[in-house]
Amino acid sequence: MKAKKYLMSISLILVLCLVFFGCSRSTPPVPEGEFDIVITKGRIMDPETRTDAIANIGILNGCICTIVSP
Repeated sequence: MKAKKYLMSISLILVLCLVFFGCSRSTPPVPEGEFDIVITKGRIMDPETRTDAIANIGILNGCICTIVSP
């Protein structure tokens, strides 16, 4: 059980790295200054729910606040 949690944690870290470093960081149509970082057309993957999608991601104070389909 611990190995499964460890593997899921590592997978999540890798996905977040891919999202942060592999995506365009242009401004999407949101009010200026609402987020610290905006990633447009980033790939979101969640092994638990088997989600694999392209979306816009809003980050504020180091937390993912919004995920919206483009």
